[in-house]
Amino acid sequence: MKNFVIVGTQRTGSSALGEMIGLHPEVTCGWEWTQNRAFTRLLTIADKALSGDFSVLAQKHQDHMARVHHDGKTWLGFRRLFRSSDKWLGHPRLAPALLVDQLEAHLQWFARHPDIHVIHIVRCDNIEWLKSKTLSRITNAYWGSEYNPDIKVAINIREAVKRLTAKNWVDQRLATLQQSNPYLRIIYEEF
Repeated sequence: MKNFVIVGTQRTGSSALGEMIGLHPEVTCGWEWTQNRAFTRLLTIADKALSGDFSVLAQKHQDHMARVHHDGKTWLGFRRLFRSSDKWLGHPRLAPALLVDQLEAHLQWFARHPDIHVIHIVRCDNIEWLKSKTLSRITNAYWGSEYNPDIKVAINIREAVKRLTAKNWVDQRLATLQQSNPYLRIIYEEF
């Protein structure tokens, strides 16, 4: 079984990309297996699930894998997204959200697993990305829904600049994976 992980920041189209990849008859693409899990177990969950032990996943993920994964599949992967928080002082690497997400630990984990293919999705239109972040939070709609075009939002400029700084820094850190793993960068606006 060959493994892959779709990485990026939130609101970059990773769900749509994962669903498209999962349409291939030889590929199983799981959801965000480690989301809302204890940060001390994230890498253990990833290791076990990528080896085919889905018992470590939350029940909804186990149910999903039971529906979509079978012996004929040759590729197995999932999505691992990192937050671009505006809550940091001095540098984005000091954001509590990224410490909980274990960004640096994940980078080291990938380096120890050079056989895992990395698909890095990046959204370059920062205004559209900010709108998506804000609208998803306000409407609580994260996947498979269209936003009401009449919704108006106010975006705090200071928070937006810090959030964009964090997003760009996370994407730069994720891009370093091309030094250790088979790596493909996909631009959201191009796919």
